[in-house]
Amino acid sequence: MDESLNSVNAEQTPVVEGQETVTGEGESAVVAEQQAVEEKPKQTPDENAAYKALRLQEKQDAVDKEYADLATSNGWTKLDGSPIRTKADYKAAEKEFQKLNSLISSGEDEEKARLKVQIDEMREREKERETFFQKQTRLERENTEFFEFFQKEHGRPISQQDLAAIPAHVYQNAARDGVPFKYAYAEYLAETRREKLTGIEAGKKTAEANAANATTTTGSVTGNGAADGGAFFTREQVAAMSQAEVTRNLDAIEASMKKWK
Repeated sequence: MDESLNSVNAEQTPVVEGQETVTGEGESAVVAEQQAVEEKPKQTPDENAAYKALRLQEKQDAVDKEYADLATSNGWTKLDGSPIRTKADYKAAEKEFQKLNSLISSGEDEEKARLKVQIDEMREREKERETFFQKQTRLERENTEFFEFFQKEHGRPISQQDLAAIPAHVYQNAARDGVPFKYAYAEYLAETRREKLTGIEAGKKTAEANAANATTTTGSVTGNGAADGGAFFTREQVAAMSQAEVTRNLDAIEASMKKWK
């Protein structure tokens, strides 16, 4: 009896407190779920962006509904009687009623005050539309001018790759200075060319310095390996020469050695 009980106890798996045990079909279901998670394909950047946009829209919809419900519970509408459906509608209506109350408080007839607020609102919206279209027209003109400038500079129409290759600071400078992009890009080209010319000038000066150094101390070597001008080398100068310098100036070194004391 004791042996049977001990045998059963030995085969039992210890259970940690708070841990769920899964056996049989339940265990298979857990394994299948884990495999499904592991095999789930990763989202592309476009899919991530679309998902983020969807979540932002859902959040905005929730905020709009909250303001619409608040207006409905208080019996509020726009001055023209249309319902308030979004946060923007609510804020606009709130502003209208503040103007209305201010006019009425100053002695204006309520009906005339309402009409005046509505007319002011219509004028403001028309002004916003006009400003928007003016801005769009200006941007289209500036884009056309930039594209024409690019083609004139590079001899080809601009491409998406060209736009992507323009450094971010060029766009930032145009926005900061409030100038058409053509001028910010022209300034970028001028700066790039100045840097290139500076590099060429520095390279030229380095080459000239190297050439000048080659003619000092060791002399200028002619085609037959002899130093021009009958150069004389002291013991110390020869000792400081590299093997290549000794080889180049071998004739002059031998002539100099005859004069050493």
